Amino acid sequence: MNASIWILQDVDGRKIVSFTKLYLFLSNSFKFSGIQIKVPNVCKMWKDDLYGIRTAMRKCGDVDLCNIKKGLWHLDNCWPLESKYYPKRMPPGLYKLSMESKLLDGTPLVTLAWYAKVSLYFKQMKSNSSFGG
Repeated sequence: MNASIWILQDVDGRKIVSFTKLYLFLSNSFKFSGIQIKVPNVCKMWKDDLYGIRTAMRKCGDVDLCNIKKGLWHLDNCWPLESKYYPKRMPPGLYKLSMESKLLDGTPLVTLAWYAKVSLYFKQMKSNSSFGG
């Protein structure tokens, strides 16, 4: 994944709260799955390398979510996260992961949405009767 982001003002990561939600595609629309992660302090998440975010982001540029500086950020080759952070098993289907970050006073900073398709990868798994094939 590559991205360019204009940061309009300096931001202290200790003053950012982030919410991430997982949606499943059911009945022709994405429905909230009930899985939600709230990060009350983005800087602490960054320092603790929660879910390998810092490790993944360090690969793609000079990023520090504790001290976000005004200007243009170029993020290159930011994927994938290490496989140890992925779920061991996930049912085939369409998924949406949304992330919303705000300042503590409620001012919105960013809203992102990622869409993914999970499918069986190995041919022998598709033909296995336990998978309905």
